[in-house]
Amino acid sequence: VVRALCTRRMRMAQYFRTGSMAPKMWMHSGLGEPLYTHFTSPIRRYCDQVVHRQLAHAIGWRALPAEGWYTDNLDDLAESLNERHKMAQEAERKSEALYLTLYFRDRKVVEDAYITKLGDAGVGLMLPEYGVEGYTPLVSAGYENPWTLDSEKGELQAGSNLKLRVLDKVRVRVGTELGPALKPRLVLTIVHPPLPQGRKLPPSRLG
Repeated sequence: VVRALCTRRMRMAQYFRTGSMAPKMWMHSGLGEPLYTHFTSPIRRYCDQVVHRQLAHAIGWRALPAEGWYTDNLDDLAESLNERHKMAQEAERKSEALYLTLYFRDRKVVEDAYITKLGDAGVGLMLPEYGVEGYTPLVSAGYENPWTLDSEKGELQAGSNLKLRVLDKVRVRVGTELGPALKPRLVLTIVHPPLPQGRKLPPSRLG
């Protein structure tokens, strides 16, 4: 959980032509390396093939066409690779979300979760057992918000005894519901510790 929270603060790795950025930008923060490039099997990704072809040209093993060294071409290629990589990650995330929703659709699961984010009336949660993440509102529609967020202390408080902090462990019930356009989605509900419910709002204050 801590590793996931830390890596999110890092800038996503990008493909680029070395001549287009200062050397201090060449490092790979996730790996802690000052210099890094792909050099794996060229059957894996097109970016690997680009590196192999340029290396082959540099050592005189196989020459590249002249346009293969044009800076504009390489910059355009790097931009396209970055965009395709982003699209692939988004497709992967949506595919995982879909199959997780289908998995939990007919199951009743209560599992440990950790708080990853605090909001005025809700918390972000992570379930390491399933790799599930989501935001859980703590206030039901039509009720007053009994929670107070103290940003300096990093805690969400209700009353004098109940406090929630990032990395606190809670028990969560995992279920599904139909969202907008009847699209099924995961629902995470904290079952322990017991959460307070604010006072019901009068009809004139609803909405």
